[in-house]
Amino acid sequence: MKIIFMPKLVIDIETVGKNMDGLDNISQDYFKHWAESEANDEAKTEFELKKIEDGFSFSPLTAEVVCIGMFNPDSKKGVMYYQNPAEPHKKFEDQNVQIEAMSEADMLKKFWDYVKLYDEFITFNGRAFDIPFLIIRSAVHQIKPSKNLMSNRYLSNQFTGARHVDLQDQLKFYGAVYGRGYNL
Repeated sequence: MKIIFMPKLVIDIETVGKNMDGLDNISQDYFKHWAESEANDEAKTEFELKKIEDGFSFSPLTAEVVCIGMFNPDSKKGVMYYQNPAEPHKKFEDQNVQIEAMSEADMLKKFWDYVKLYDEFITFNGRAFDIPFLIIRSAVHQIKPSKNLMSNRYLSNQFTGARHVDLQDQLKFYGAVYGRGYNL
C-alpha cells in the first residue's frame, strides 16, 4: 500500500460585526421593527436590539473578516493576515508565523492565492462558518475562490481538488452526537 501525503493547511478566521448605526437606514429600521415585535416595553426593545447587534459578527452580510490564520502542521510555519487601519502595511514574523496587516479585500485575495498550494484543509466548524463566510465576503469584493473548499461533506466522498476536514464534523460524527460544548 502506498501512502500519499497531501500538503495540509489549518485555517481559522475571526470576524467583527458592524455597529447598528453603521448599517443603512432600511436595515436599521428592519432590525428595530424586529426587536419591537419581540418586546413589550422600551427596555426589552433595547435588550433585543443589543442581542441582534451582538449577532452581527456571525453573518457575512453584517460583518467582515478581520483576521485569517493559516498554519502548515508539517513545516510548522504559518501566515496571519489581519486588519490594522492604524498600520495597514505592517509586517513581522513571530514563531515561524509571517504576520501582515492589510485590508479585508487584500486578505481574501492572498488567502485564495495561498490555498492554491495545498490539497488538504483542516478547520473547526469551517464547513458551517469559516469557509462560507470567506466565500461570501470574497463575492462582496468580486474575488473568485481558487479552490472548492465546500465539496462533499463526507470525507469518503471527497475525491478531487481539495479535501476539507472539519474537526467539528468529525468529533460529532457528522451530527450523530449532539453537544453544545464543542468550542475551541
